Amino acid sequence: MNLEDIKPIRTEEEYEAASERMAALANSPAGSEERKEIDLLYELVEHYEDRHHRIDPPLPHEAIKFRMEQGGFDIEALGAELRSVKRAKELLAGRRPPTVEEVLILNGKFGIPLESLLGNGVSQPQTKRAS
Repeated sequence: MNLEDIKPIRTEEEYEAASERMAALANSPAGSEERKEIDLLYELVEHYEDRHHRIDPPLPHEAIKFRMEQGGFDIEALGAELRSVKRAKELLAGRRPPTVEEVLILNGKFGIPLESLLGNGVSQPQTKRAS
């Protein structure tokens, strides 16, 4: 395929075809025309995925729970780092977002990505106030 023939990806079918073409060319030598084609297709596929297949980061409390399961630590270990088991429980329940200090601890000590800790905010539903 000529590089000039490559067009923007607009449909799911074009996306699938571009992905398959990239896989077929995966072992092409560096500097070859096929490698240039892969590079161009990669940019187009990435752009299409960003627009149509985007995966949002988890809510902070979901990211913390996942890392706890993955790392094999419990609420007491989390509470010890945050200096309060109560605060740790509030975070895990999604009742409040982590403070800046907690974000730094969770990222630094537990390796939870900042994007996950800052991303979507609090998952608690808004309650109606009596008038």
